[in-house]
Amino acid sequence: MNYFKRGEVYTYLALAALFLAGIFLDPKIAILMSKLRTPFITQIMLFISSLYFLAGSLILTFIIIFIYNKKKRGICILKLCISLILAWILTYILKISFGRQRPEVAFLMLDNPSFPSAHASTTFSSLPVLSYYLPKLNILVILFCVLVSFSRLYLGVHYLTDVAAGAILGYSISLLILKWKFKKKH
Repeated sequence: MNYFKRGEVYTYLALAALFLAGIFLDPKIAILMSKLRTPFITQIMLFISSLYFLAGSLILTFIIIFIYNKKKRGICILKLCISLILAWILTYILKISFGRQRPEVAFLMLDNPSFPSAHASTTFSSLPVLSYYLPKLNILVILFCVLVSFSRLYLGVHYLTDVAAGAILGYSISLLILKWKFKKKH
């Protein structure tokens, strides 16, 4: 039985490659990102990073679902909410467990642990569900996930391994929830 579609395999390979690269290059990438910062791009990245917030993302997503997919919007919203909540909970359990310090070159000083990135895990937790139920918007959803994750690197609040691990975690949770069959009660 084919458990993975080609796109899922490519996504995992890309995220695994980023994670492995981060193992060897995390400090160098953080320093490089700090040197690339400009006031204008920093403001854009702060805005993109702020788009992550769960409530804002959910409201926007619900509007899109109600407009584009009336037949399956209930199950889509349920699976999306479960994915986001589970990604958020597991991310914070891992953050507390690992306790990794944030990069020293961070633009924003945050006092919570760095690994894994909650921005990456929650945004990527929406990707499989939204790609399945709203395939016409797939490129926009992917772009959103990548931009939010990149903004965290650019702002220096995460290492590449933090972002890649968060993306893998969120994506995996969403795939599991997407493949979960809900039984109807008679």
